Amino acid sequence: MTSKLDTAANVATIIAATGLIATLAVAAWHPVAQPKREQLRVGGPAPALAGVNFNRAKKTLVMVIRHDCKPCADSMAFYRQLPPPVPLTGDATLERQFVAVALDDPKTARDYVKSNGLKVNAVIAYAQDKQDKLGVAGTPTLVLVDNMGIVRKIWLGRLDSKHQAEVMAELNSST
Repeated sequence: MTSKLDTAANVATIIAATGLIATLAVAAWHPVAQPKREQLRVGGPAPALAGVNFNRAKKTLVMVIRHDCKPCADSMAFYRQLPPPVPLTGDATLERQFVAVALDDPKTARDYVKSNGLKVNAVIAYAQDKQDKLGVAGTPTLVLVDNMGIVRKIWLGRLDSKHQAEVMAELNSST
């Protein structure tokens, strides 16, 4: 009796293993389509942001942040040191503008930017589950965009002093 039970258990195990292998093989040859993730890249177009006109300024710094992001909180002291938006003399165009894109609900986004004393021209709330549409890998991310809407530089994460100096130089240069 025991040998018949052992044989039946072995046959059941072989059938289950064969079914699992067949399922994995089918999945390998016919993978489920994943939505394509757009990735921001230098020289490519900036993400479309509601209410933001990149033509309005020679340079736009987009800060992608999140209220519950530790590297974002660690970066706030540097972000507060950024030079303020500056209008060009006799023109409605700005030398530079700053846009905070917070991966939060609108109230949390506004409160987070305000409580950290950030000088920005616009605060945009963006749902965390839509982060892929922005093309950023994580937060914080700084994206420098020219007046044609082309990404010129990208900085990811908490910046060391070398990269902070690079951001400042880019914002203060006239090109």
